[in-house]
Amino acid sequence: MRTKVAVTLGSVVLGVLIVAGAYLASGSGAAGGGRGEETATAVSPGPVTRAELAAADGRDGRPCLVAVDGVVYQIQGFTLWREGEHLPSEGRAYCGADMSEVIREAPHGTDKLELLREIGPLQP
Repeated sequence: MRTKVAVTLGSVVLGVLIVAGAYLASGSGAAGGGRGEETATAVSPGPVTRAELAAADGRDGRPCLVAVDGVVYQIQGFTLWREGEHLPSEGRAYCGADMSEVIREAPHGTDKLELLREIGPLQP
């Protein structure tokens, strides 16, 4: 009986380690929206048109750009941003758009912009 319990417990522990390893390797394991291993294309600094902003929707390997108060930022490598969407926002925050109003309503406010790479001004 003791051997059967030990084997079962060992199998459970091994299973947990395999799942945890896969979770961390996927980049999902970073806490609090930390940096993941996502590798999107870096965007050259400079003015960004509204069409360029819209095209940078963060999907299928395209870069993720957002505008806030006339400034365009690149979001890259954050685990809470996947396939063009900020997961905690339930669809309100997404790449390729002006997020000025949305970020003002976010629990973290605009202080998170300091973590992003500034690309340049959004062209009118």
